[in-house]
Amino acid sequence: MEYLDEIKNIIPELIDDMNDIVFYIADINEKNPHHVYLSNGFEQMLGYPKERSLNNFNFFYEIVHPDDTKKVKNEIVGSRYKKAIIFRIRKANDEYIKCISHNYSKTINGKEYAFGIMTKIG
Repeated sequence: MEYLDEIKNIIPELIDDMNDIVFYIADINEKNPHHVYLSNGFEQMLGYPKERSLNNFNFFYEIVHPDDTKKVKNEIVGSRYKKAIIFRIRKANDEYIKCISHNYSKTINGKEYAFGIMTKIG
């Protein structure tokens, strides 16, 4: 089982080297959902420091295209199952890009959590 320890060390490094955004959101069905984890892909793909969204979950909604915000709120934060959603998001240079977010939600100790990977598609 020595390889399991090696894998546990490699996975975080692999995730942080990806251009995709790996995220973990806590309390998704509460009034105050918040990012618990955002990979370095947030900065690489969008150009914002990831702390902006880690410290203020609403920042994420502010950079989602206005025409897609309602869909994102309902599908990413409001989903209770596996789901993929396509939406536009604004980069730090004000350019919008199209992304697909593969989401999965899970109840842990009575609270809802969302996990996922967001990838640029256009």
